[in-house]
Amino acid sequence: MVNSGKLRIVIGLSLPLVMFGWLALSPNASSLSGSILCPIRFDAVDDDASRPCLETETLKPGDVAKQFRAEAQQRVEELKANAQQQSQEFRQKACEARKVSLERRMDRMQAQTQKHKEVFDKIFTRVQQFYTDKQLSVSNYNELVANVTGAQTIAQANIEGLTELNGEIDCTKESVANGVQAFKDSLKETRDSLKDYRKTIVELIKAVHQSVTESNDVSGQQ
Repeated sequence: MVNSGKLRIVIGLSLPLVMFGWLALSPNASSLSGSILCPIRFDAVDDDASRPCLETETLKPGDVAKQFRAEAQQRVEELKANAQQQSQEFRQKACEARKVSLERRMDRMQAQTQKHKEVFDKIFTRVQQFYTDKQLSVSNYNELVANVTGAQTIAQANIEGLTELNGEIDCTKESVANGVQAFKDSLKETRDSLKDYRKTIVELIKAVHQSVTESNDVSGQQ
């Protein structure tokens, strides 16, 4: 006769083994196992948490990496776009803050170049008139006058180009900085041409002055 206590122990140990064997042989065992062992989807929402995980819904490691790289690239592009927009807004605000003072400076510089040329023009005219009235003689006088006239023409052309560049500053355009830089470059070229104009006038004055000195020496000897 089997001891009842031992029988209960045997039955208690055998029942889980029988249940485990039934699950292994059951037609739904593979699907149930798949639901338990398949990876969790990274894009799953709360409503999908209770659905059985199908084989087509699982993500391979390579797919996950591609997904993260795509999302990272999209984020980088968004940051670049935001940075560019903020940079443009910053440049526009800075331009608006300096617009009035910058336009006044450009007007003043353009007017100064024109004023300097007008002064040089008067000096040039007076030197020629003085040479004619005193009936002086300079061997290379015509050459010196031609040099002054050529420098005068170049200076005038540069001033006209500078005037065309001296317009209203439009801070909404991205090319506003290029326009200001073009004015600065033209201003430098104009100033250099005025220096050349002045230099040729000085050379003419020196030659005429030398002629006056020689004429006075001849008159003194007589």
